[in-house]
Amino acid sequence: MSQLTYAGQTFNFRVGDGVVFRNTYAADGTTLRYGTLEGPAGGAEETAPSTPEPSDPPEGP
Repeated sequence: MSQLTYAGQTFNFRVGDGVVFRNTYAADGTTLRYGTLEGPAGGAEETAPSTPEPSDPPEGP
């Protein structure tokens, strides 16, 4: 992927039970800061690498 689709952008979204989340992607695409704005876990925040870790392919049937 040559371009980082969400780099430098922030998204707020609300789910059906009234919880509101915010995801903020670093301009350089290296981290994602996410938090809960409203709801039972309101005020919780964390920053994580936005590059997925390699994983094993799913096992087939």
